[in-house]
Amino acid sequence: AYVYALIGAKEYEAAEKLIHQFIIDESECLEENEIMFRAAAKYYAAIGDKTKKKQLDKVLKEYETYVDRMIEEEWLGSDEDGWEDEELPFD
Repeated sequence: AYVYALIGAKEYEAAEKLIHQFIIDESECLEENEIMFRAAAKYYAAIGDKTKKKQLDKVLKEYETYVDRMIEEEWLGSDEDGWEDEELPFD
């Protein structure tokens, strides 16, 4: 939230410093730093760096796809659950 406040106040240098404290590798979005990736994307949009924003948007999209897949596997089970279609326990 602080990064968003800094962006709103046009304190871009302070926002950038804070972002870089939490994001070391801009190619790896994890649960622990997802919120900072979102703030960084907003920061780069605010300063007009379309290339960096696009890069972070891509990383965030990949992370969202990963999370969606993990949730789907959790709810529906994975294809590697040990049952073949022909060997269902209720056949």
